Order: sequence, then C-alpha cells, then structure tokens
Amino acid sequence: MKAMGSAKPGPFSPGRLFRPVNDAGFTRIELLGVVLAVFLVALIGLPSLGRAHSKSELAGCLSNQRHLLQAFQLYAQDNQDAWVASTYQGPQGSTELNGGGYWPGPVPDITRNMSSLEAFNAVKAGLARGPLWPYASAAEWYHCPADHRMSALRPGLGWGFDSYAKSEGIGTGTWSGIRSYRRMGEVRNPSATLVLIESADPRDFNRGTWVMNVSPPGWVDVVAAFHEGGSLSALADGHCEFRRWSDATLLKASRDSMSGTQAFFPSGGTSGNPDFVWLYNRFQHLDWRPLP
Repeated sequence: MKAMGSAKPGPFSPGRLFRPVNDAGFTRIELLGVVLAVFLVALIGLPSLGRAHSKSELAGCLSNQRHLLQAFQLYAQDNQDAWVASTYQGPQGSTELNGGGYWPGPVPDITRNMSSLEAFNAVKAGLARGPLWPYASAAEWYHCPADHRMSALRPGLGWGFDSYAKSEGIGTGTWSGIRSYRRMGEVRNPSATLVLIESADPRDFNRGTWVMNVSPPGWVDVVAAFHEGGSLSALADGHCEFRRWSDATLLKASRDSMSGTQAFFPSGGTSGNPDFVWLYNRFQHLDWRPLP
C-alpha cells in the first residue's frame, strides 16, 4: 500500500498553480521588436488616415457650398429672382457687400492687435448683417474645413475665415468688361456659370468678388487650393465641381496667397493654360464670349 501523499499531482492539482515563474520579463531584443512592429503599423496606417481626413474635409466643403448655393436661390425667390448684388438694403440701411461680394465684411475691421477669437467674432458679426444670413445662419458654412489659416496665421498677417468668394459674373459688379447677371433667369448656361469659388485673400477676408480679366484675358485673383492642390466650385444649376490645378505658376500663387502673401495678377492667363481655360469657360456673364 502506497504511502499517503506519494501520488503524483493530477492535471488540476493545486500544486500546479504554484510552479516557479520566470519573472525575468522581456529581453531588450524582444522589446525592440515590439516597438519596431508598432512603428511599422503606424507608418503603414498614416497615409490612409491622411487620405480619410482629406476626404472628410472635401465632403465638408461640398456640404458648405451646397448650403450657400441654396441660400442664394432662396434669397432670389424672396427678391424677384435677383442675385445678391454688390450692395444690400438691410435693416441698418444700404451696405456695401465687400466680403466675397455677398456679405459686409468683419465688424469691426480686423486689426493686428486682435486675437483669433476676436477676429472670428468680427467675421461672424459681419456675416450676420449680410443678405444670406437668414438662409444660411451657421458661420461654419462659410469656412472650408481644409482652410487652416485660422490656426496657422495671425489676424492682420494672412489670418482668414471666409473661404468662398462670389463670381463677379453674379449680381451687380464693377470690374471692367463684365456685365454681371442680375437675375437668375438671365443665366444662359447655369451648368457652366460659376457662383462661388474657393479663395484665400491674404488681406484678412475675401475683399470683393472673385474676378479675372476678359478683355484682354488674364488672371486677377487666384484660387485657394485647399484640397491637396485642388478647389471646389459651385455653379448656378446647383452642382459643384472639383478641379485639381496643374499650372505651376497658379499653384505657387495659390500657396503664397494661403500663407498671407499677396499674389494677384499671376502670369499664365492665356488660352494655352488648361487651368485658365477651365475657369474662363465657367466665369460667365452677360457679355461672355469664348476665348479667341
């Protein structure tokens, strides 16, 4: 008869719970391998995250422009089919719409001693006095999510919030050689008539409409390539179009403008420039003619 306690512990014996444990931890090589693996996973995932973020910003910009287009249309319905003009007879009297051609500009004017929050509040106060505000009363609709001038620059030094300017061809304008469409019903080709375009005027806000020369043809204002070298535009029939710019001169002018440097009248506004031709064909007005 075997003595008590001489039997080997079974598979679930408490004795197995108290086996010696190796508490040496990971070796340096093992830790290095883990860190390297985490780094590689992050490195592989970063481009995908960046693309997803860019797509999200583009989607937000598209939504903004659709909101503003609808506001233009609703305003016209309430005002005998008229586009928003360069002046507005509002509750506080006649107001020049200097901000992008459709809002009065910041109230008060932006100065260098302002904080970004004070500058934003001035822009919001100006937007609230404009004719579109009753139809588009969310300040974020006037700002492209990919427009980072608010965080990258200071008021008076390129800071800006409003990302969209109205085409000179819409509403009353004053630029030489252009007679603007005053009413929606006058537009001959709505699917090719620019209403809004992304713009980054380095002078605190978009000071006036977006314009190009037509006689003779040439650049005046530049576009804001907020979306990895491209821009969204809104047209009179209610749709938006994306264009990735290819002209190096235009892209440099765009980067300069977005960084707070004035870059008006860049070279290359000719029939040999595909970017210029694309925009010229959408910059339609009462006297529009094809490029010679």
